[in-house]
Amino acid sequence: MFAAHFSAFELQPLPDGASTILRMLAAQTPNWAEIALVAARDPALSLALLMADPLGAGELQDGLNAALRRRLERLGTDLLRAWLLGLGHVGNAPDETPDAALLRAECALHLAIETDYPRPDEAYLAGLWYGLPRSAQWIAGRRPTLPALVADCGLPASLADALELEDVDPIAGGAMHPLLTLLAAARRLAGADWQERIDEAAGLTGLES
Repeated sequence: MFAAHFSAFELQPLPDGASTILRMLAAQTPNWAEIALVAARDPALSLALLMADPLGAGELQDGLNAALRRRLERLGTDLLRAWLLGLGHVGNAPDETPDAALLRAECALHLAIETDYPRPDEAYLAGLWYGLPRSAQWIAGRRPTLPALVADCGLPASLADALELEDVDPIAGGAMHPLLTLLAAARRLAGADWQERIDEAAGLTGLES
């Protein structure tokens, strides 16, 4: 079931991350906490894990890393290794750089914490996954709708709304779900022109610039 998700979506884990996980799996007793940290930085791998084993109610309260660790441990060393080794012919890498996705995700996480958003890991995932539905491979393939995909992960519809939205007008941001404005602000702060967009990010979040 797990491998089928990537076969259908034609998305791969980041090459460096997959290599790192394979090295970790070579240990006599794999450090699942460290493997979960790698998975949490990988848009496609984190998505596949949550689709294959959706989040339970309130499970993210323990943190994303803990949720991913439980799924990786249930998957097991042999199946995870076999699956990663067989990925060379499946799909393509994301269009954007790993650093871009991670920076956006971390900006969203910190903004969520600063604004007391009750589920900051949702903001992190919104930032991490934002580039996936905009990749050439995703657009060219046959995908479920974002609301269906997010629901399959056990995540709220507001996260799908954030992923679908192209931009937010800072003036109108106050009327929207806070997850949408957090992601919009994170995208501004993660961009190359972030210094010119600090005031916009502040307006979206209510934080001082």
